[in-house]
Amino acid sequence: MESQYHFCMETLTCLVVPKDGDELDVYCSTQSLMLVQEAIAQLLNIPENKINISLRALGGSYGFKLSRGNLVGCAVSLAAHLLNRPVRMITKLETLMEATGKRYPCYFSYEAGVNNEGIIQYVNTDVYEDDGSAFNDPVVAFRTYSQYPNIYELTTWGTKMQDVKTDKTCNIWARSPGSLEAITMSEHIVEHIAHELRMDPLSLRMKNVDPQYVKSVDKMVSLVKEKSDFENRKIYVEDFNKKNVWKKRGISLVPMKFSLASLGTFHAMVSIYRNDGTVAVTHAGVEMGQGINTKAAQACAAALKIPLDKVRVKATDNLTSPNDTPTGGSFTSEAIVL
Repeated sequence: MESQYHFCMETLTCLVVPKDGDELDVYCSTQSLMLVQEAIAQLLNIPENKINISLRALGGSYGFKLSRGNLVGCAVSLAAHLLNRPVRMITKLETLMEATGKRYPCYFSYEAGVNNEGIIQYVNTDVYEDDGSAFNDPVVAFRTYSQYPNIYELTTWGTKMQDVKTDKTCNIWARSPGSLEAITMSEHIVEHIAHELRMDPLSLRMKNVDPQYVKSVDKMVSLVKEKSDFENRKIYVEDFNKKNVWKKRGISLVPMKFSLASLGTFHAMVSIYRNDGTVAVTHAGVEMGQGINTKAAQACAAALKIPLDKVRVKATDNLTSPNDTPTGGSFTSEAIVL
């Protein structure tokens, strides 16, 4: 599996404005205000309480700005600190593709044994993920291992996984880091088995589901098949392929699990103004197109029993949200409204 660049709508950007008292106002495209604050403080050797970071929204990220916002944050802060004047940087796409990493390339080999009914007896895999020149954002321990082998019976799937250091640019988390690789590997093996046995891939999958997931997977698969008219469409595809030599069609249904885990805490502050009853909210999550601000406003309006247009979500900053975990892993939108 080769690497993949994130192609965010917005590249890494930063604006730093020096203030009286040797403070810095920092506006940086990052998924983690805390990491940028700590990096700048260490670089400039100044207290963290002199760094004021504020962020309203990002133009997309997919994990790219979880840690690499530190690069522009530190560079621009250093220039502003030394020159004592506002400094702004907008990086070029070409520069980022040379200087920053991408999704972890992955190589795996496997051996599998099954019986005539398609029940997997054993799977042995060797997995190597290319971290690049440093183990900054490793994914094997963080995601690949926990997501493997998707929904299947764990006792029959054995694996050895290694993070590998190479001479390439240090790679970085991309959307569903490790999870995509893990699920792709396990589903590639299942598809291969189904092809060799000339079995329906979905039937093979359902025969090998981990017992703890059987009820939930059965329910979801049945619902998807009903709503998508899967069986009739499958017959149509098979009929089409019999009648066409050069043009083929396909249809597939693949159950998937995605592990959610909280990475830390999130602060939030709600201010209610007495004269008109309007409400201002700030929280530690970073809006990057997933609609987290809308969800926060809806939760606030529902809890206070007021119209949604009475609620205004303000920018995230490190004064009201100190030391908070990065926005990532598909759990922040839920966590900030708990």
